[in-house]
Parts: sequence; C-alpha cells; structure tokens
Amino acid sequence: MRYSFLFLALVGSVAFSQDSTRLSGLPRIYTVHIDEVQPSSMTRFEQLNSAQVNARNAILEERQLPLSPSYQMNSSDGVYFSLRPRKAYGDLDNPPTYPDDVKKLMSEKVNPYSDTVHTLLRYHHNELWLLDQSGSYLPSSFNADPTVTKFVHLRKESVIPPMNAAYDSVVTLYRKALDKIKFPLACIVFFSQYGNGANYYLWHARNFAEYLKAPTPEQVLIRAYGSEQGVRLYQLWQSCLVNYEVMEMTTRPDMAGLKPNERWFGL
Repeated sequence: MRYSFLFLALVGSVAFSQDSTRLSGLPRIYTVHIDEVQPSSMTRFEQLNSAQVNARNAILEERQLPLSPSYQMNSSDGVYFSLRPRKAYGDLDNPPTYPDDVKKLMSEKVNPYSDTVHTLLRYHHNELWLLDQSGSYLPSSFNADPTVTKFVHLRKESVIPPMNAAYDSVVTLYRKALDKIKFPLACIVFFSQYGNGANYYLWHARNFAEYLKAPTPEQVLIRAYGSEQGVRLYQLWQSCLVNYEVMEMTTRPDMAGLKPNERWFGL
C-alpha cells in the first residue's frame, strides 16, 4: 500500500462498524493549497479569504453555475490547508470556463482580494493528494458535520526511502488492527503524489479533550497484537521516519463557503 496517510479521526459515541460505502463515492484526486500567514495578520487574512469566497460563490450562484466545494482547516499559528476535490487529472489542465460577463465580474469583484491576501503570507504552495479508499477506515458513527468535528490533530510523517516497504507493512497491519479492535475513530487515507512526499495523519474530534480519550497508534497495535508484538510494530513504524511534525487545527467551513447541509469531504 504505497500511500501516505491522512487519518480523519472522530471519537464516536455508539456503533463502530466499518462503513466503506460512504468512501466509495468520494473523488480520488484533491488539490491542496497551503498558506502560512503571519500570526498578527490571521484575522485580516480570514476576513479577506471569506469575502473572496463569498463574492465568487455569489456570482456563480446568481447565474446557476456549478460551485466546486473546498474543505479548509487552520492551526493557531497561521497555517491554512484548503483541499479541493477533482474528478480527473484532466481537470488540472482545464480550469472552468465562464461566460465573458462572469469573467468580467470575477476580475472586478473577486480577483482584487488576492493581491492583498498575498501580502499577508509568509509562504504558500500547492500539493496533489490521492485518496486511498482501501486504506481508509470509516465507522458508521462518523459525524461529517464540520461544525461538530471541529478539532483536528495533524501529524505529518516523512519516510526514509529505503524503508518504504517496511513502513507500508506496518501501516497495513495498523489498518487491520482498527478493524480488529473495532476502533471508534474514522481514518481517511491520502497519498501526497505531488508535494513534499510526506504522510499525513489527521485526527478529528469535537475538542482536544475528546481527542485525548482515543487510543494512540501504539495502544491500537498493542490491543490488536499483544504487548510484545504491538510495541515492536510501533517501534518499527517510528524507525522508518526521517522526521515528523504535529499541528493542532480547526475545521473552517466558514472560510470555505460550505452551506449548513454540506459535509466534510462530502461524506
């Protein structure tokens, strides 16, 4: 399983059976835009970003043109992730085409925000992520309302190239362990096909306290395979890494322009 991991983890409350049917309808390709904003400029950045999204959506809705959803989250120190699903690779080379009057309105009412937004950034870049449905785990208790699943613990892992096979073997066993112990958290898996090549784990919960109640990856392996083998598997997992980074993040449906009935990743 040569994929990096984006784990969406939501602490459920009742049944924990696997629900793969909800994943099967999701797009496989996602463009990811990452902005790093000066902490002192975060409020202004969010105001401008939301105003730009709302202006764009208003123009498209008025003319009954399709809206492409995005899913946004940010850390408290100014790192913003925006994920946008794509139907096919061809979409990357063929952006939406609009009538001339819509292009004119976009130029007048939407594009000017970008110039100011860019002055607030420390750094920004784009990546391309692929969804791995077979590696993902989604319990039936998963609540995809981003106003409920507001806390995100993100862990980014970079793998030593010669250790890819060992890494894949461990995370495959970890995926099986989630089934074995009827894990109460949802895990969605992505591979960063274009970008920094890192693996991403995103754990979702209503708040930080709820996240802390969930078993850690090491605890999952121990419960599934016993103390000795579980510890050995976790140590092997960590020995495959060049480095890792963690961020505490918040879902931002307001910045993405998601409507109240729109769910996280369309789930």
